Amino acid sequence: MEPELYQMAPKGVSIHSARMQLKDFTQKALLRMVDDVSRETELLSNANVDVIIYGCSTCSLVGGVDWENVLAQQIEFNSGKRVVTVNRAVVKAINRLGDGGVGVVTPYDHALNSLERDYLESHGLDVVSCIGMGLLNPEDIGHASEKEILSAVRIAIEYADILYLSCTNLPAVQLIEKIESEYTVPVVTGNQAALWSALEDQDLDRVVGYGRLF
Repeated sequence: MEPELYQMAPKGVSIHSARMQLKDFTQKALLRMVDDVSRETELLSNANVDVIIYGCSTCSLVGGVDWENVLAQQIEFNSGKRVVTVNRAVVKAINRLGDGGVGVVTPYDHALNSLERDYLESHGLDVVSCIGMGLLNPEDIGHASEKEILSAVRIAIEYADILYLSCTNLPAVQLIEKIESEYTVPVVTGNQAALWSALEDQDLDRVVGYGRLF
């Protein structure tokens, strides 16, 4: 997530990071990350940031919508800052880009894909496909190749009006304009949507490139 946010950020925007450890995608490990939230929120607050992005989309899938809302309220209360969660930003971005069926590409397995579909559909989105790459290790996701991602895209996009590339650890922003050009459908990624939502209504230079969303 960090290098992609650095890459996309326009002039006048600085990115400050606080980290939570994740070694595997078990429910216990994902939810244990939240134990670090208060400490890391305090660190970012001390940096006097203007907005905080909670950058783990998978935790919100495992915890569910109500859990995500409570987490965002907790961060906002502790920091006094506006809070963006990746998944809520994605839903907002997809709705901004128009109606229609959503094709989803994830690095996950079937179990997490089911949670992904449930989350999106709970927000009224029509998921027409959800194609997983079967990667269970966060490090493997971060090293996913362009070829692997585009192979999944070709399947997911067949009946889609909008394509969503899920997971903040998937190196995908450099593929947005390539996919949009080839398939003529708008593309949303977690990191792109999070930055878009964080910068919304700010008087800043616009982000150049990275798809129709910007």
